[in-house]
This record gives sequence, C-alpha cells and structure tokens, in this order.
Amino acid sequence: MKRWFVLRNIFTEFLPASLVSIFLCNAFGHALAKSPPNQPPNIVVISADTLRADRLGFYGYEKNTSPNIDTFLEDSVTFSQARTVEPLTAPAFVSMWTGKYPHQHGATRNGIRMFKGLESLPKLLGRHGYISSAFISNWTLKAKLTGLNLHFEEYNEVLHHKRWFGLFFGEATAKDITAHAIDWVQSQDEGPYLLWAHYSEPHAPYIRHREFEQQLGYNAKNLSKSQRYDTEIAFMDTHIGNLLTTLQSIPNTIVIFISDHGENLGEHGYWGHGRHLYEASMRIPMAISWPEKLNPLVIHEPAMIIDIPKTILGLTQQTAYLESDGYDWAPFLLEQDNRLLLKNRIGFFQAHKGALKNKSNMDRGRHKGLLCLGILKDQTMELFYLKGKKHFYYQLTNPAAPLIPGNSDFSPQLIRWANEIQLSERAPQQQLSPGELDQLKSLGYLE
Repeated sequence: MKRWFVLRNIFTEFLPASLVSIFLCNAFGHALAKSPPNQPPNIVVISADTLRADRLGFYGYEKNTSPNIDTFLEDSVTFSQARTVEPLTAPAFVSMWTGKYPHQHGATRNGIRMFKGLESLPKLLGRHGYISSAFISNWTLKAKLTGLNLHFEEYNEVLHHKRWFGLFFGEATAKDITAHAIDWVQSQDEGPYLLWAHYSEPHAPYIRHREFEQQLGYNAKNLSKSQRYDTEIAFMDTHIGNLLTTLQSIPNTIVIFISDHGENLGEHGYWGHGRHLYEASMRIPMAISWPEKLNPLVIHEPAMIIDIPKTILGLTQQTAYLESDGYDWAPFLLEQDNRLLLKNRIGFFQAHKGALKNKSNMDRGRHKGLLCLGILKDQTMELFYLKGKKHFYYQLTNPAAPLIPGNSDFSPQLIRWANEIQLSERAPQQQLSPGELDQLKSLGYLE
C-alpha cells in the first residue's frame, strides 16, 4: 500500500520511529490481514546462497544455527532429499525460475546470460495478473549478467556492501534484504504478487558474527571456517525470522524456502562449490508453506530445484504451460494420495567452471566450461569428469567417504545425459566396451 510509505515519511519527520510504527500498524494493520475472496495466493520465495541442508537443525544439525527457519520447516511441506542441478548461483536460480537445466537455458556459468525469449514462472504468473519483484543480494545475479531482470516487473539489485573484506563484489546483508522485502510487501495494496528475496549468507568469506557464538556454543579465540559458516547461518536466520513473522500476518500466501546449492567445507579435500558434484554442494533445503491448503509433511522422495515452477503453477491452478523436466508436486500436495508420489527418480546434474572473466565471447565460454556430469540413481551418484575422462561413484549413505573409481561400465543414463548436452567430441570412447560403443552409435553419440 503506497499510502503506508507516504504517511511513514511524513510522521517520521515529527515522531520517534517506534511511535510511527505503532500508529501505522493500528491504522492500517487490518488492511494487511485482508485478502479478496477467490484471489490467487501471493507467492514469496526466500532463497539462501550456499546453504547446505545438513547445517540446519531441522535436517539434523546439532548446533542451534536456525531456530526460525526450523520452525518454518516444521510447519511446511519439506523435502528431505532436494538437490540443485548445478552448484553455481546464477545457473541454479535461472533453472529454478525456468524449470530448465543450465545447458537448456544457456546460463551455464556465473557471468553468462540466459537465452532470450525463454518462458519462466514470473513471466507466466505476470500474464495471469501477478505483480513481481526481486531483491537480489549477490553480484552474480546482476541483471546484465543473467537476464533475469527481463522476467520480473521490478528487479532490485541491493549491492551496496562489500562482503569480501570490504573490497570486492557488491552484495547485501540479511538485514538489508529483510528490510527491503518487508517494505515491499507492506506497500502492496493489491495482489496477487510474486516476491523473490535472496540472501547472500552464508556465502564465503564466512564473516564471523560474534553475537551468535554463545547460541552456537563457540567460545574459541579463533573460529574455524566451518564455525564462521555456522555464525553466518545464525545471522541470516534471525533476519529471515523477521520476514517470516511479517508474512504470517498476510493470509493466502505461499512461502518457499530454498537454497541455490550447498557448500563443501573440506569434504574430499575441497572448499567451496561449483567444480564438483559432491553431496555437500548438491543437497539443498527446500520447503513450501501454504497454511490455508497444505498440512506439514516431510517428503523423502527425490526433489529438484527445477520442480518449483511446475509445482507453483499447479498449486495456484494456473492453466499456463511451462516446458520443463521438473516435476509437479501439486497433485500430491493437494490430494495427499501416495500414488501421486514421484518414486525411483533419476537426478541429472552438471558442473561448470566459475565466473566467465571475458564477456567478449560468451558463446565460447558457455560451450567450453563444462567440467563434470553426474546422475543419481538408487542412492548412488555416478560422476564423469571430462578432464582425464575420470569415472567415479559415491553412495549417499556415506557421501564423505572416498570416491569409488569407476570402470568401463558407464550407465546408459549417463551416456544419454552426455549426449543431451552435446559432448560427442569428448566422449569416453576408449573406456567403453564394444557393446557400449554400439549403444553410443545407436544413440547418435558417436559416428
């Protein structure tokens, strides 16, 4: 509601901020609680950068990193086995909004824009009367680097802080994003709307938030990187909690909580994300809340970040069609019929090089940056690294264990996945059996 801001600005000149808030809440709080009959639900997507699922209490972490997020997850439909499609921010979020894999939407690396003319959830909802706005806090999501601004009515880059030692890469703090998100929600006197609030924490360089060390039980003079990562989560959790409190007063609102990817905190000797398809960087928190329609539930079947568009379209009962390999969970969520659960799903993943430094040849960077392919089937992740044609496995039952070397028995699914993203010139030909070579030829993978 625009008048909220006008009156706030007027009264702030003469009254303390606390009295202004009390007056405006009493005067217009009733307006926030109303929702026109039969209006489609509002949709709010809250995303956390680099947040691995197993560092949240709801997912079993022993440290008290996330009391507010945990409460939200307990009251939501939560996916215990959700994964991203690529452990890089821009590729993952473009996949989330389009329902497409990175090689399909073109934004395969940070710094490479998505293809023009693609459909997306914000675009489709916009044609059905939704107002859309995004508040992004990570430089990799800049409009000029992704093209996502063409999919939202408002695309707000909140990048006035330098989290990298105060020198590099414009970003924003959790406090900033919460303030912007709350102000925007409270400014809406009509709906329905789609809001995306993206938080940069707990991304590297893992800022130490000392005010949360007692909550986490840390009292060391120098915290490890892993412990600083936990304080980042706790800091973000506090401010996301403030946003969630505001959203609770707005009826008929779907809230989604999700991460773009996780983070390797030393597992397999690797720190960071992006270049490997290890479980620590692939598994993400993912949950949907809609108190009016959905009961709390934990879904253990495999879910993917590309499921979001179809599921939201299904929940809002939009007739719009989006071409996507994602799954629509809405029929199951609304009907609670176990026959509608997606079982025995095979997950497909890819990893690329990091940010493209030279923007002059974007197409070349798009096609030359692929590092690794992966598929997940029956609790086993199969990996193929292009460099050196290395083939590995790991089991989800013990994902931090050393990788298991593969042999010439590439799974047919991996071969088809490689074929789909056009890797014929880099196929592991010499490692395949004659029968597998024939299979590759029959699939058009080899000449």
